[in-house]
Formats: sequence, structure tokens, C-alpha cells
Amino acid sequence: MHELGLALPKSSGQGYYDRFRNRLMFPIWDQSGRVIAFGGRILGVGEPKYLNSPDTPLFNKGKFLYGLHLAKGAIRQADLAIIVEGYMDVIACHQFGVTNAVASLGTALTPDQTRALLRHTYQVAIAYDGDTAGSLAALRGLDVLGDFGAQVRVVKFPQGLDPDEYLRKYGKDNFHRLVAESESLIEYKLFKAMENANIGSIEGKLKVTQAVLPDLEKIDSPVARESAVKIISTKLGLAEATILGELRKFSRQKGKFLQNKDRKTENRENNSVNLGHLNKLEVQLLRILFEDNSLFAQVEAAGGAELFTPPIDRLYCQVFKIYQEKNKVTSTDLDEKDSQLLAAVLLRDFEIIDPDKAVADYIKNLQINKLNKDYSDTLKELGEAEKMGDAERMKKLLSRIEWLLQQKKLLTP
Repeated sequence: MHELGLALPKSSGQGYYDRFRNRLMFPIWDQSGRVIAFGGRILGVGEPKYLNSPDTPLFNKGKFLYGLHLAKGAIRQADLAIIVEGYMDVIACHQFGVTNAVASLGTALTPDQTRALLRHTYQVAIAYDGDTAGSLAALRGLDVLGDFGAQVRVVKFPQGLDPDEYLRKYGKDNFHRLVAESESLIEYKLFKAMENANIGSIEGKLKVTQAVLPDLEKIDSPVARESAVKIISTKLGLAEATILGELRKFSRQKGKFLQNKDRKTENRENNSVNLGHLNKLEVQLLRILFEDNSLFAQVEAAGGAELFTPPIDRLYCQVFKIYQEKNKVTSTDLDEKDSQLLAAVLLRDFEIIDPDKAVADYIKNLQINKLNKDYSDTLKELGEAEKMGDAERMKKLLSRIEWLLQQKKLLTP
């Protein structure tokens, strides 16, 4: 009992006493539903209000999420996990039918907890208390989840209310409405930065902009990044070009290649071929390869055509085949359809500072995109296997998910 954190030795050295005396007990489970620890809430007056089991051979609080064994099915079905702070918040959520809710055991979300959660979804809503401590915890959780590539949102409760109290006062439908209206990572960071700055001054605008640049740079999706820039522009009363200029400067200072020049330049395209629906990273990478054929080796080593999606994958195969045969590629070597597509690609105007570095950055981002798609497909297979009760297949798919997360972590250290 002492080794498992249930009892403590008396100061006299003779015998033991109950660690959780006079407390309401909350079992803590692993993902398989086995009890591995306890939490206890004081009955009456006393400190601490909540007490968890210490680290033991069975339990490390930084590795487990409270209620995940009950919520994982609902999380996969909704493709969304809601993270709350405490036991009562999780219990209230499940009582009211919000069964995709879990809690971090303590306010700081850890990398291990994040990995466990991302085996089931990449969409996460943080629903911590509406007080200052809850806001600070949300910021730390955003950073950890964001570093792992999760799509994170923050649910804002009226000041002083926690999820348990909000559900009891306003009900499930209003709770879901708050989740649906939750802020993205960049919106939440922007809001918190604006609280501590005078945005009526140039210095205040610059301070807020500098505060959100690291998060803005992490956004891989061109669409999501453009949307974030628009939000910052509107809130601060700055031109989008000004924010993009600060982002370029920030990126150069870190020695990274910035893929975007400006919104007007990015949208130039050939009149006969519309590239708007295509992956911009693929288009820009193909243009670099056409202009410097020697860089094909890097792309082939990273997977070649598998990095691309239709129709760019077909065009890449054609261009690379011609390069292998002739050691040089010209647009006249292609048929009319591919030649038009290539012409549109070549007309895309964007800044290239270092082609070798640019290709490496594009490859990494396309590999991450592929891992995300594989992750989503595997999650769907896992849901089907779970419905059929196919334990062996579930085991293999969970191992596949773990491997995909490890590969993504290697690409986004």
C-alpha cells in the first residue's frame, strides 16, 4: 500500500496511516479501464482540496488523461476531444451527454498526454475554467498541442464558471454552442496579447504582432495562415502586407525559408489553368525542380511522386521521367494538357532565397501532410475495427497510429 501511494508511514516510525483519509475517492484508470491510482477531494475544510496518488510503478500523472478509456470512442466518432481540468468537470460532461471529455491530471498538459490523445483525434478543444489560472493553463496546453500539430481551439466560459457549473446552469446545447464558437489558437493568443498592450499605439501593435508571430509561423496550411493574417489585420488595424512583412523578417531571423511572398503575388495564375484548388506547396516545389533539375535527388529520396496529390503527382512523374531520359526537361517534351499545367506552375511568382533549403522545407511539410492523411484514414479503420470487435486488427491499427505520431514528431521537433 505504501509503494502504491495509498498509505504513508507515521512520524513515530511505527505503522502507517491512510493518505486519503476523510476524502471522497475518484478512481483513475489507464486506457484499458484498469484502476491504477486515485484522486481524493477533501470532505469539509482542509488542504489540499484535491490530492492525487504520487508516481508509483503503476502510475505517472503526466502520462494519463482522466476518463480517456470512457471517452475514446466518442472522441473518434466526433473527431474532437474536449479537455477540462478536473474530475467533476469530466463527470458533469458525461452526465450531460458530452462523452468526448477528458481531464489532464493537473493543469499543465504534457507531451505524453498529448500523444495519448492524438491516437484518437487531432481536433482538440480546451475547456478550462474561466478564471485567470484556467487561462494560463490553456496557454500552456495550446503550446504543447500546437507543437504536435493538433488543431486546437479554446472554449471561453463566463468569468468564474467552470464546465461543471456551466452545464448545470445552461445545459448541454449551450455548452455545445460555446465549443462551436471557440477560438482558434491564433485568436486566443492574439486576445491574451492584446489584454496586456495598448493597441492604440504603434508600440502596442508591434508588441502584439511580435507575440503571435511564432504561432503564425507554425501554421502549415496556406489557407489557415491567410485566415489568421486577416484576423490579426482586422483586430490591430494593420495591413495584411505589414503583418506578412513582419513574418518574413521573423522567419529570416530564425534562418528559415518563408514560402509565401504576399497574397496578391501568390494568387497570380495562368488564365487557361486554374491552380487555386491545388496544393500550393506542391506547385512551388515542382517549379523549383523544373528550374533546377539537380534537386530531383532530394525529392526522390523523400518519396518522389508519393509526396504529391493529383494532378501534380502525374505531372511530377512525367517531368521526372523526361529528366531521367534526357537529363533535362523542357515544356515541349510534355503533351498539351501537362504542358498547360506546367506553364501555369512556372508562372507562379514567389520569392526563392535558397533553393536547396526551400526544397527541404517543402519536402518536410508535404511529408507532414501525408502523415496527417494516413493518420485520418487509420482512425477511420480503427473505428470500424472497434465496431466489429476485431481486437487483433485494433491492436495493429493502434500500433500504426503510434508510429505515425512518432514520425510526425521527428519531422516537427
